[in-house]
Amino acid sequence: MFANYAFDYLSVNTKNRYTQADKHLEKSLVLAGSLDKSRYLEHWPYQTNLVAFGRNETMQLDPQIDFRGEVKPEELGYIIPYRFGLAWDSNIPNGGQYKDYTRFNNPHKVSMYLANGLPVVLWKDAGMAPFVVKNHLGITIESLDELDDALAALSQAEIDDILQHVETVKWALRDGFFTRRAIMRMELAILGRQIKL
Repeated sequence: MFANYAFDYLSVNTKNRYTQADKHLEKSLVLAGSLDKSRYLEHWPYQTNLVAFGRNETMQLDPQIDFRGEVKPEELGYIIPYRFGLAWDSNIPNGGQYKDYTRFNNPHKVSMYLANGLPVVLWKDAGMAPFVVKNHLGITIESLDELDDALAALSQAEIDDILQHVETVKWALRDGFFTRRAIMRMELAILGRQIKL
């Protein structure tokens, strides 16, 4: 079994790909994806501003949420704000246990954020948390209740370091690095036993 670490996010969009020199990163959040798995948007008691993109047919969002509707993935990169990308699923009443699922999966939205040059905020027990921590790609927290303090505590030097690491991973994701790596490891596992070097 081989870890893939992250889904690649191939894209030809170069118009609005942020780099460290482009503008100042806001200590606020953007959430893009399935809002049904984000029940916490119904009550957002935090000081951290949040912009949300996605389909919303069932929830009454907290008035503090800046909801901008559903946007096609190929268009989102042109308009997504330059801030931390939130990847945080909650359980759906009478439905899926999405929070526990995040212990094991690689959320597509994490790759989308990073491929657009955005650092991420994750649950510390999420499956992708070790990858994010080892590569300095954002912050991990135990609870959303820690969010305001965790973002406020980041120094500009820490943010600059995170953005430098995000820049490296951004181009790897956009170029298919993780897919090629997984294929190469499978080939080595299969052919390496058959070919004597």
